Amino acid sequence: MKKMLYLLVAITQVAMIVSCNKKELPFIPPSDVTVNISYATTYDYLPLEEVKVSIRNTETGQQYEKTAGAETAILFEDIPAGFYDATAQISFSPEKFLALSGYVEKDTVVFSATATRQVINANLSNVLTLALNTGKTGDLLIKQIYYAGSNTTTAASFRDQFIEIFNNSTEVIYADSLYITQLEGYRSASPNSTGAFRPDGQYDWQRAYGMPANINANTDYVYCKTIFRIPGTGKQYPIQPGTSIIIAQNALNHKSPYTGVDGTAITPQRPDLTIDLSGADFEAYYGTGRLNSDIDVPAIPNMIVIQDYGFQDMILDNPGRDAFAIFHYNGRIEDLPGYAVPRMDGAAPSASAKLVYQLPVTNLIDAVEVQHAVASSRFPKKLWAGIDAGFAFVPDGQYSSQSLIRKTSRQVNGRRFLKDTNNSTEDFDYFELAQPRGFKD
Repeated sequence: MKKMLYLLVAITQVAMIVSCNKKELPFIPPSDVTVNISYATTYDYLPLEEVKVSIRNTETGQQYEKTAGAETAILFEDIPAGFYDATAQISFSPEKFLALSGYVEKDTVVFSATATRQVINANLSNVLTLALNTGKTGDLLIKQIYYAGSNTTTAASFRDQFIEIFNNSTEVIYADSLYITQLEGYRSASPNSTGAFRPDGQYDWQRAYGMPANINANTDYVYCKTIFRIPGTGKQYPIQPGTSIIIAQNALNHKSPYTGVDGTAITPQRPDLTIDLSGADFEAYYGTGRLNSDIDVPAIPNMIVIQDYGFQDMILDNPGRDAFAIFHYNGRIEDLPGYAVPRMDGAAPSASAKLVYQLPVTNLIDAVEVQHAVASSRFPKKLWAGIDAGFAFVPDGQYSSQSLIRKTSRQVNGRRFLKDTNNSTEDFDYFELAQPRGFKD
C-alpha cells in the first residue's frame, strides 16, 4: 500500500500542474532496480549463469534485458518510474538437465518466474525478487481456453465459451470425476482500502479470517471460486492419447438460430464470428435460475456444479482475469475449508459473504493464469511460479472470437505432444477464431 501511495502522490502532482495552465511537469527521476534471482529450494544447486532477466514497462512497452553471470543480484540502472512486469527464465536441454540433476526428461526443461505490476519509483527500495521454478508436468493439460467470447450483438457474446482438456500421455486417461475450477484472487492493478494484501499486491490469504497460522496459505493452497466436476462411474469417459475433450458453456451450434429459455428466437447475424459446439463432450447446465441462454442438450452429459459463485452458468471472465486449474480430489469438496477474501481489519465475514474452497496445490494437475490484453490493466499474479510462472492472453481481448491455444512441442509418427514448460507465456499462442480440437504449431 505504501508503494501505491507514493505513486498516487506523483500522479496527483502531475494532474494539478496540468490543470494550472499546463505549466512544466515535475521531473520524476529514474532509479536503479535490483532483481534478486534464485531457484526454488528443490533446485538450488542449478547454475544461475545465462538466466535471462527482463523488466518491461507496462505503459510504454520499453523493455530492459540482462543475462546473469554467477551473481544473484541483477542491477538495472536509470529505470524510469512506473509499473513493470519482471521475468527470469533459463532452459536446459534434456542432456544438460540429466548431467546437472540426474533426472531424465524428454523435452527441454524451462525454469522461470514472473512478477506483474511492480512499482518502480525513486522513493522506493526498488528491489524485486524472482524465484525460478519448474512445475510438474501432467498427463492431462488445459489445451484451449475460449474465454473472450464473440461479438455481443452480431454473434454469441459469452454463450460460446469453452475449455478443452488434452491427454498428453501415451495411455488412456479417464475423465470421470475430473474437476475444473476458476481460482479466486484480486483482479485490480491497485490494492483497495479494505483487503489484506501481500507486498506484490495480491491477496494475503494468510490473513483471511479463521486461517490457521501454522500453514503456508499463499503457496501451498489455491482458492476455488467455481468448481465443476465431470460425471462418470470411473471408466465411463476415456480420453485417448493425443485427443481431447470439450467442456462447453452451452453445447449448441452457435452459428445457427436457437430458442432461449423464455421462448425468444435468437439468430446470429455474423455466424462466421462464432463456433459450433454441438460436438462438445460435456456442457454446464444449471437448470433452475439459469440464464436465458442455458439450454440443456439431452445428448450431451451435464457437468456437476459444485460451486457456482452466483454466476448462473459456466461464465468465463471475458477480459481475461481468471486463472484456471484441473485437479483430482478423493474426498468430498464440501469438506474442504472455506474462506472469505482477506480483510485489512481482520473482521469476520458477513453471513452473506461468498466463501471459496481452499485446495492443496498437490491436488493440481494443470493450471493456467490468464491476464488482461492491455498491459496497464493487468493485476498481480494469482499463481506463484511453482504452479504457472507466466500468464497468457488473447491480444484483441474480450468478444474478439480469439482463444488461447497450447503450442505443439513435437510430433511423433503424426501424434502431437503439447508444450508444457509450466510457463503459460511460453506454452500458449492464440487462434484468431476459436477452433475446438484444433492445433497450433
